[in-house]
Amino acid sequence: MSDHVPRIAEILRRRNVVKQGSYLLHLGNSSEFYVDMRTLPSYPDDFDEVTSALADLLRTGVGKFDRLVGIGDGAAPFTVAVSLKLQKPYAIVKKMEAENSFRDPLVGELHPGERVILLDDVASTGVTLACAAAMVRALGAHVDTAVVLVDRELGASKLLSTMGIGLLSVLRLSDILNAREGS
Repeated sequence: MSDHVPRIAEILRRRNVVKQGSYLLHLGNSSEFYVDMRTLPSYPDDFDEVTSALADLLRTGVGKFDRLVGIGDGAAPFTVAVSLKLQKPYAIVKKMEAENSFRDPLVGELHPGERVILLDDVASTGVTLACAAAMVRALGAHVDTAVVLVDRELGASKLLSTMGIGLLSVLRLSDILNAREGS
Protein backbone atom coordinates (compact mmCIF):
# COMPACT_ATOMS: atom_id res chain seq x y z
CA MET A 1 0.00 0.00 0.00
CA SER A 2 1.33 3.40 -1.00
CA ASP A 3 2.16 5.96 1.68
CA HIS A 4 -0.47 8.19 0.03
CA VAL A 5 -3.42 5.82 0.43
CA PRO A 6 -4.59 6.70 3.97
CA ARG A 7 -4.27 10.45 3.43
CA ILE A 8 -5.90 10.50 -0.02
CA ALA A 9 -8.69 8.19 1.17
CA GLU A 10 -9.31 10.61 4.06
CA ILE A 11 -9.44 13.61 1.69
CA LEU A 12 -11.88 11.88 -0.64
CA ARG A 13 -14.00 10.71 2.27
CA ARG A 14 -14.06 14.20 3.80
CA ARG A 15 -14.97 15.79 0.46
CA ASN A 16 -17.79 13.24 0.07
CA VAL A 17 -16.76 12.12 -3.42
CA VAL A 18 -18.27 8.66 -2.85
CA LYS A 19 -22.05 8.78 -2.85
CA GLN A 20 -24.05 5.80 -1.65
CA GLY A 21 -27.45 4.94 -3.10
CA SER A 22 -28.72 3.44 -6.33
CA TYR A 23 -26.86 4.79 -9.36
CA LEU A 24 -26.91 4.09 -13.07
CA LEU A 25 -23.38 4.55 -14.41
CA HIS A 26 -22.80 6.09 -17.84
CA LEU A 27 -22.37 2.72 -19.61
CA GLY A 28 -25.61 1.35 -18.17
CA ASN A 29 -24.21 -0.57 -15.20
CA SER A 30 -25.90 -0.08 -11.86
CA SER A 31 -23.94 0.52 -8.69
CA GLU A 32 -24.49 1.12 -4.98
CA PHE A 33 -21.69 3.72 -5.10
CA TYR A 34 -20.99 6.70 -7.34
CA VAL A 35 -17.53 8.29 -7.33
CA ASP A 36 -17.86 11.98 -8.21
CA MET A 37 -14.58 13.91 -8.42
CA ARG A 38 -16.06 17.01 -10.07
CA THR A 39 -15.99 19.16 -6.92
CA LEU A 40 -12.49 18.19 -5.77
CA PRO A 41 -10.74 20.99 -7.76
CA SER A 42 -12.83 23.45 -5.70
CA TYR A 43 -10.59 22.66 -2.71
CA PRO A 44 -7.09 23.80 -3.80
CA ASP A 45 -5.08 22.32 -0.92
CA ASP A 46 -6.77 18.92 -1.17
CA PHE A 47 -6.65 18.98 -4.97
CA ASP A 48 -2.94 19.77 -4.84
CA GLU A 49 -2.32 16.84 -2.50
CA VAL A 50 -4.35 14.45 -4.64
CA THR A 51 -2.67 15.49 -7.88
CA SER A 52 0.73 15.28 -6.16
CA ALA A 53 -0.08 11.64 -5.33
CA LEU A 54 -0.91 11.04 -9.00
CA ALA A 55 2.34 12.73 -10.05
CA ASP A 56 4.32 10.61 -7.58
CA LEU A 57 2.72 7.45 -8.95
CA LEU A 58 3.71 8.49 -12.47
CA ARG A 59 7.27 9.34 -11.37
CA THR A 60 7.80 5.99 -9.67
CA GLY A 61 5.54 3.61 -11.55
CA VAL A 62 5.66 4.17 -15.31
CA GLY A 63 9.18 4.97 -16.44
CA LYS A 64 9.93 7.45 -19.19
CA PHE A 65 7.01 8.76 -21.24
CA ASP A 66 6.33 11.64 -23.63
CA ARG A 67 2.81 12.86 -22.93
CA LEU A 68 -0.20 12.51 -20.65
CA VAL A 69 -3.55 11.91 -22.28
CA GLY A 70 -6.52 12.69 -20.06
CA ILE A 71 -9.89 11.05 -20.63
CA GLY A 72 -12.82 13.41 -20.94
CA ASP A 73 -13.89 16.46 -18.99
CA GLY A 74 -13.69 14.71 -15.61
CA ALA A 75 -9.98 14.04 -16.00
CA ALA A 76 -9.11 17.42 -17.53
CA PRO A 77 -8.30 19.32 -14.30
CA PHE A 78 -6.30 16.36 -12.97
CA THR A 79 -4.41 16.03 -16.25
CA VAL A 80 -3.51 19.72 -16.39
CA ALA A 81 -2.35 19.79 -12.75
CA VAL A 82 -0.26 16.62 -13.08
CA SER A 83 1.17 17.81 -16.40
CA LEU A 84 2.37 21.01 -14.73
CA LYS A 85 3.86 19.11 -11.77
CA LEU A 86 5.78 16.78 -14.09
CA GLN A 87 6.48 19.33 -16.82
CA LYS A 88 5.02 16.98 -19.43
CA PRO A 89 2.78 17.97 -22.33
CA TYR A 90 -0.79 16.72 -22.34
CA ALA A 91 -3.81 16.18 -24.53
CA ILE A 92 -7.40 15.36 -23.69
CA VAL A 93 -9.43 12.66 -25.45
CA LYS A 94 -13.07 13.59 -25.59
CA LYS A 95 -15.44 10.87 -24.41
CA MET A 96 -17.51 9.37 -27.17
CA GLU A 97 -20.97 10.87 -27.35
CA ALA A 98 -23.51 10.59 -30.13
CA GLU A 99 -23.31 14.34 -30.72
CA ASN A 100 -19.57 14.60 -31.34
CA SER A 101 -18.75 11.09 -32.60
CA PHE A 102 -15.11 11.07 -33.75
CA ARG A 103 -15.19 14.68 -34.92
CA ASP A 104 -12.22 16.40 -33.27
CA PRO A 105 -11.78 13.68 -30.62
CA LEU A 106 -8.60 15.22 -29.25
CA VAL A 107 -7.89 18.53 -27.53
CA GLY A 108 -4.18 19.28 -27.81
CA GLU A 109 -1.45 17.54 -29.77
CA LEU A 110 -0.41 13.94 -30.08
CA HIS A 111 2.52 12.80 -32.21
CA PRO A 112 3.09 9.41 -33.82
CA GLY A 113 5.65 7.33 -31.95
CA GLU A 114 5.12 9.04 -28.59
CA ARG A 115 4.71 6.91 -25.49
CA VAL A 116 1.65 8.30 -23.76
CA ILE A 117 0.13 7.50 -20.39
CA LEU A 118 -3.64 7.58 -20.13
CA LEU A 119 -4.91 9.48 -17.08
CA ASP A 120 -8.41 9.39 -15.66
CA ASP A 121 -9.96 10.19 -12.32
CA VAL A 122 -11.87 6.91 -11.92
CA ALA A 123 -11.73 3.48 -13.60
CA SER A 124 -14.78 1.21 -13.52
CA THR A 125 -15.13 -1.41 -16.24
CA GLY A 126 -12.29 0.02 -18.32
CA VAL A 127 -14.37 0.47 -21.46
CA THR A 128 -13.79 4.23 -21.61
CA LEU A 129 -10.03 3.79 -21.11
CA ALA A 130 -9.95 1.00 -23.71
CA CYS A 131 -11.76 3.17 -26.27
CA ALA A 132 -9.38 6.05 -25.60
CA ALA A 133 -6.37 3.73 -25.93
CA ALA A 134 -7.65 2.45 -29.28
CA MET A 135 -8.12 6.01 -30.55
CA VAL A 136 -4.67 7.11 -29.34
CA ARG A 137 -3.08 4.04 -30.94
CA ALA A 138 -4.92 4.78 -34.19
CA LEU A 139 -3.22 8.19 -34.15
CA GLY A 140 0.16 6.45 -33.96
CA ALA A 141 1.07 6.81 -30.29
CA HIS A 142 2.08 3.95 -27.98
CA VAL A 143 -0.04 3.22 -24.90
CA ASP A 144 0.96 0.59 -22.34
CA THR A 145 -0.16 2.19 -19.08
CA ALA A 146 -3.24 3.89 -17.68
CA VAL A 147 -3.18 5.72 -14.35
CA VAL A 148 -6.25 6.60 -12.31
CA LEU A 149 -6.88 8.14 -8.95
CA VAL A 150 -9.52 5.55 -7.96
CA ASP A 151 -9.98 2.02 -9.29
CA ARG A 152 -13.57 0.93 -8.59
CA GLU A 153 -12.41 -2.70 -9.01
CA LEU A 154 -15.11 -3.50 -11.59
CA GLY A 155 -12.87 -5.12 -14.21
CA ALA A 156 -10.88 -2.26 -15.74
CA SER A 157 -7.53 -3.90 -14.99
CA LYS A 158 -8.59 -7.17 -16.60
CA LEU A 159 -10.01 -5.53 -19.73
CA LEU A 160 -6.98 -3.28 -20.22
CA SER A 161 -4.59 -6.19 -19.76
CA THR A 162 -6.14 -7.85 -22.84
CA MET A 163 -4.84 -4.82 -24.78
CA GLY A 164 -1.37 -4.96 -23.22
CA ILE A 165 -2.13 -2.00 -20.94
CA GLY A 166 -1.37 -2.00 -17.24
CA LEU A 167 -3.62 -0.11 -14.83
CA LEU A 168 -2.12 1.75 -11.89
CA SER A 169 -4.19 3.53 -9.25
CA VAL A 170 -3.44 5.72 -6.27
CA LEU A 171 -6.14 3.84 -4.37
CA ARG A 172 -9.16 1.58 -4.76
CA LEU A 173 -12.77 2.29 -3.92
CA SER A 174 -12.45 -0.22 -1.07
CA ASP A 175 -9.70 1.96 0.47
CA ILE A 176 -12.09 4.93 0.58
CA LEU A 177 -14.94 2.82 1.95
CA ASN A 178 -12.68 1.40 4.65
CA ALA A 179 -11.63 4.94 5.58
CA ARG A 180 -15.33 5.89 5.86
CA GLU A 181 -16.02 2.95 8.12
CA GLY A 182 -13.02 3.80 10.28
CA SER A 183 -14.18 7.37 10.91
